[in-house]
Parts: sequence; C-alpha cells; structure tokens
Amino acid sequence: MASQNLALKKKFRRNVEEKLELAAAKNSALIVEWELSPQYDRVALVCGEERFSDQVVIHVATSVVRLLGVGKRMGIVDKDLSRVVVECYSTGSGHSLFAREYGVE
Repeated sequence: MASQNLALKKKFRRNVEEKLELAAAKNSALIVEWELSPQYDRVALVCGEERFSDQVVIHVATSVVRLLGVGKRMGIVDKDLSRVVVECYSTGSGHSLFAREYGVE
C-alpha cells in the first residue's frame, strides 16, 4: 500500500510540474524558467521583464492552487498545506516583479 501511495504522490507531482511546463511553453516570452518547492508551498517563476503580464501569472497560480486543492482532498498533498506563494522574478536582476499568497482549500 505504501508503494502505491508513493507512486501516486510522484504522479501527482509530475502532473503539477507538467502544468508549469505547459504554461512556460505557451508563454515562453514571459516564463523563462520555474521552480516548485518540495512542499508545494512556493512556486518561483523567472519572468522576462519586457513581457511581464500579471494576468498570465495569476492564471498559472490559480491552476496550480486548484490542483493542490485536489491533491490535498485526495490525501496526496500534506493536509496542513494552507497556502502557496507564487513569485515572479525578473531575469538578470532577480528582483521580484510579482508576489502573491494563495489559500489552498
């Protein structure tokens, strides 16, 4: 049973990462790279400053939060996960262009 649970957790993580990969591919001028924390509580995006769009970042964040909510209800994500911080940093300078905290239900 434990190996099934571990396999399910790995598959879920791949699904979240694939969502971020797809968002980066569709918005390659905006999202240069991304990083998802092991605890799912932080998503860091490196964004092209010239093409920055908070609407796109908010859309990506909303999609990730929805997935995390499903994972939480299924017991795949830690039940104590209550928030995720989505940050977008500019290429080169590393200063934050966007930072927002989202609740995970």
